[in-house]
Amino acid sequence: MEENPDLEYAISESIRLWLDYSKNQQLEDNFDKSIIEKSPIGILSRSSQIVVSVFQNKTQKAEYISPNVKDMFGYDENSDSLLGMMQWMKLIAWEHIFYPIYAFRIHQKFMKAIPMNERFNIKIFYCGLKLKNRWGRILRLFVQTNPLETDEEGEAVRTLSLCHDIAPYLKNNDWWIRYSYGEKPQKVKYHHSVGNKSYDHDILSEREIEILKLIADGYESKEIADKLFLSKVTIDTHRRNMIDRMGVIDTTALMHLARLCEMI
Repeated sequence: MEENPDLEYAISESIRLWLDYSKNQQLEDNFDKSIIEKSPIGILSRSSQIVVSVFQNKTQKAEYISPNVKDMFGYDENSDSLLGMMQWMKLIAWEHIFYPIYAFRIHQKFMKAIPMNERFNIKIFYCGLKLKNRWGRILRLFVQTNPLETDEEGEAVRTLSLCHDIAPYLKNNDWWIRYSYGEKPQKVKYHHSVGNKSYDHDILSEREIEILKLIADGYESKEIADKLFLSKVTIDTHRRNMIDRMGVIDTTALMHLARLCEMI
């Protein structure tokens, strides 16, 4: 597989695009790892399946990776990194080998579309990247990135990432990328692999999120229908549509991803 020209192209082109894009970013100080290690999120990573990392976007090298990275990927925190959370590109499943290139193009398009005065509080949620860890186990990543430092154009120069393996929750090879930004309530854009389309709204509608919040509160479909003056059939249709769009196996998985995306 490593000799396949498509694979070699995907790797080299991804590295070239991301490094070239961030080459003008400046970082004056070295990152103090103890900031993360002593924080609640660093403590959490030592007793959970969430891999915490900090990446310097200028070099796309990891400045910090929580020790539990070995449990998920099979590599320890001292392994060389290439592309942010994509540091082991040769582990990416064949179906998603061009994912980093798509992600780069989506980032360019979305950042260009976000007005300068709204380029703050930017969070990016990457859902569904498929790869194999060092032992051959299939992983499906959910990665939330938060900028720790930004340049004058609102681009992150140092990024905090939280990585989850959500393979048990997903039912197909689809993936999507969601951007939230600006004042609360934040504006949202997302891109879905189905149809390779971008949207200037959230992956779930306001009505769907309203229904999801009621599900989270323990209401059944009939009770939600009565509250919203809708039919039970309509509520069940909304459930199926949300499950299909998010690419998850059931309502429990839907709730989990919605929480990870901070929708509910």
